[in-house]
Amino acid sequence: MRFILIFILFFSTFNTFSQKKYKPKVVTNELYVEFVDTIEYLQLRVDFDSLNKINKVSVIEELTTLKDTSKIELYINKIESLKVKTNISKRIPPTIFSYRFINKEFKDYRLTPNEKKLITKYFKNGTYKYNRPWLKTTTKREDNKQYAIENDFIDEYDLEWYDDHRYTITLVKTNDPNLTHKIGEKSYIEIICIINSNNYMFRSSRDGKNFTEIFTKID
Repeated sequence: MRFILIFILFFSTFNTFSQKKYKPKVVTNELYVEFVDTIEYLQLRVDFDSLNKINKVSVIEELTTLKDTSKIELYINKIESLKVKTNISKRIPPTIFSYRFINKEFKDYRLTPNEKKLITKYFKNGTYKYNRPWLKTTTKREDNKQYAIENDFIDEYDLEWYDDHRYTITLVKTNDPNLTHKIGEKSYIEIICIINSNNYMFRSSRDGKNFTEIFTKID
């Protein structure tokens, strides 16, 4: 899953305080809520002043799909109310708060036997895209091989299926110089819900961190 491997690198394009570039800290929150149908995203950037006090909290519009302004304001207010430990001798860089809101019905959802059959029929092979519009990666899966394609970059993965809905994925080859150090890294994937014949939800786990996403089949 390309987004897993480039998640931190993606936000390294954000900068800066004054003339100096700072690598932002990324705080990821995956929350189960009632106010979304499937999954929605909210990205907030926090900037600090010269005394390391919160100066501004702003929505990163191009990385946000949540439209409920009341909920956006709620999470902005939560961040603005945070007590930040200050250290005047060390400037705090911008911080990205990345919220992934998931409908709570999916938290403990269990696939039915029929849904597991649908995975084999519709989703074990094919071409997919993420439901996040800013992710341009096309993913092609062929049984025990998977390819993530974005522009001129191709990442090749080996898959090991445990059963109809669970497998591991390991990066084995890439022509992206930013990802070569990730070769050999493995993630555990579980398909947790079939939304319809074109969409399914999955959870990826690595190093104790979970990422829940939706794949849409395009071929």
